[in-house]
Amino acid sequence: MHAALNDVLLGKLVLLPLAVAGVGFISGHAAEGVITGGALAGASWVWAAWRGRDPTGFATACAALVALLVSWALPWPLARHAGAAVLEGLLATAMAAGVALCRPWTMSIAGTIRSRDLPPGALLLRIHRAISALWALAFALLASSAALAWPAGVSWAIVGVSASVTAVLPAAWARRVISRRLARQNAWMPPAFGNALMDRDGAGDASVEVVDVVVIGAGLGGLTAAALLARNGLRVVACEQHRVPGGFAHDWIRVAPGEPGRPVFRFDGGVHDVSGTWPGGAVRGVLEHLGIAGDITWLPMRQGVVNSKRGRVDVADDWSAYIDALCQEFPREAPGIRSALADIHAIFDAMYSLGAATHGVPVVPSSTRALMDFGRRHALAAAWLDQPFDTFLRQRVTDARARAAITRLAGYVTDRPEALTVAAMVPLFGYQIHGGAYPAGGSGRLAQVLAQCIERHGGTVRLRTRVERVLVEGGRAAGVVLADGRSLRARAVVMNADLLAAAKSLLPDTALPPAFVAQLDATRAACSAFSVHLGLRGAWPDTLPPLLHVDGAHGRVFLSLTSRADPTSAPKGYSTLEIIRLVPNDEARTWFPPGGMALAQWRRSDAYARRKHAVGEALIDAAEEALPGLRARIVLRSDASPVTYQRYDLSTDGSIYGCDGAARGRDPRGPVPGLVFAGAVTHGPGVEAVMISGALAADALRPGILGTGAQAPVPDSRQAAGRRISAASPA
Repeated sequence: MHAALNDVLLGKLVLLPLAVAGVGFISGHAAEGVITGGALAGASWVWAAWRGRDPTGFATACAALVALLVSWALPWPLARHAGAAVLEGLLATAMAAGVALCRPWTMSIAGTIRSRDLPPGALLLRIHRAISALWALAFALLASSAALAWPAGVSWAIVGVSASVTAVLPAAWARRVISRRLARQNAWMPPAFGNALMDRDGAGDASVEVVDVVVIGAGLGGLTAAALLARNGLRVVACEQHRVPGGFAHDWIRVAPGEPGRPVFRFDGGVHDVSGTWPGGAVRGVLEHLGIAGDITWLPMRQGVVNSKRGRVDVADDWSAYIDALCQEFPREAPGIRSALADIHAIFDAMYSLGAATHGVPVVPSSTRALMDFGRRHALAAAWLDQPFDTFLRQRVTDARARAAITRLAGYVTDRPEALTVAAMVPLFGYQIHGGAYPAGGSGRLAQVLAQCIERHGGTVRLRTRVERVLVEGGRAAGVVLADGRSLRARAVVMNADLLAAAKSLLPDTALPPAFVAQLDATRAACSAFSVHLGLRGAWPDTLPPLLHVDGAHGRVFLSLTSRADPTSAPKGYSTLEIIRLVPNDEARTWFPPGGMALAQWRRSDAYARRKHAVGEALIDAAEEALPGLRARIVLRSDASPVTYQRYDLSTDGSIYGCDGAARGRDPRGPVPGLVFAGAVTHGPGVEAVMISGALAADALRPGILGTGAQAPVPDSRQAAGRRISAASPA
């Protein structure tokens, strides 16, 4: 990860004065060496101060040069040795103090990154502390050598050994850490697609169908994986228990029967703002790779913030204007805010640089050498990606209100911002850097386009098709058994379903490693939500942004005025509003039936109806703070509780964001060879994240599928027709 340390510590400005002076002494030109080395040392110190870098390391190097030169420059041997001993001893003490304070002197000259910008346990910081400690010991020995008048060869040996260790240690240490990390991944070989022997399995049995890949769940992660694999020539079947594809990315319609003309409104299941649609973003890149980018029109979204003290403030679309607005709101924190957001942008760019050759999908390097190269080019990102974002921000911004303003969009992925890593939070700033978007025609349009792509390439999306269990044979995933008893045999299975619910119910216990089972037992579901969907008389004024974050006397809610961005969601003269409040997991559990009552019975009970109505009323009150006169305009209302979300997505406790944030970041390759995960479990929730997860699931089964090379030819439609069932028909 830090191979650049070799170049930095041996060849850059700090050690160059020492080398020049040493050469002068060895060659018998001590005076010339002193003058030239001193000039270079002074120039390096001035350069560091001019570039705004910490000059401490350069000053230490200058002191080291002086200490070495004094031992040669003083005219009397005793004074020469005493002066050298004192100076070298002081230098060793200063170096040791820097190590103890986590400010190693080598850090300031190793690159633009500063020690105070890193997390305490960062590998880069640990390596620098070790190197600085080594040189502290070396100068302590040099001080002893001078005081005791050891032969000059001893001093040169001390310096030589220290320099040699410095040249070898950083790369070796980083390589060992990275190799161990890679060894912990599920490194099984992809299936051998095209094996004719498997095509004969189940021959003659009408209840068995043979395909290449089965995808469990037609959410956007599963659809993305299926589309990529189908376009690559594989026989793919995506099974979805719901009546429409898309998971939380689907839309639905309601009629207002008591209103003249019976107006029809369209609402979204969960998606209201999409990132990654910009050039270089993963959503756009995947759609372009599939050849369907032109099938979707993206409408720009704008955001506003409403609170009881400041009223409504529209969020700036431009990144620089966004930073300026935050600095104006929190002037005392302006330097820290600018520093934090500059680092966030650098980490954002580093993360997306991993997708430069894979259509915007960030593919984490799978080799030690590639990971070390990434760390060399993006040291800040490499040090912080796995660390808590809260720790990152606290090091730069002290005011809690300013930190809350910066992390405002955390609600897009969690109800616990403190649980997010830097890798999970930083991509959300893409909404400020590049802007968000909404698919014209509703969030279900994206799922529809992906499903059509799958079928166009010979695959199948089967709705109302529930998977009963995953087949594991010979230690590998071998297909699935459906709820109606039929079997789909396959070489690989993509699980795009709620991890807690699916892994425990679909996978046989005997096939799971104990460590994976222990992880499941320690994992909790993420938050759920309560939402109110309203059809309203009258249109929204053009001055209102389509998205509002409200923090008022009735609590925090998120408002999506979808008809402001896409007028087709409501008839002319009407508008839509969706009010959403996140529900923590502990609260979400209380929405489910007590005792042994069946869920269907509980949903029809008076107790459930009363609670649902009361919570919906409270959310309307909260929305009316930002939108006065709201109640008088309502012509249609539909509420959704955690029970609703669980019913159509089969998620644990009605979770809308998969597993808790601390449990995300899994390798797409599952614990069983041939089983890959897709969805929020690998990269977190959100359209862009789950499409990335689906793309990486496909890449795990077909390495290189995200490259720029040519895809397999489209299957002949007559051949594909025999193995395809329309996504519009139940199986």
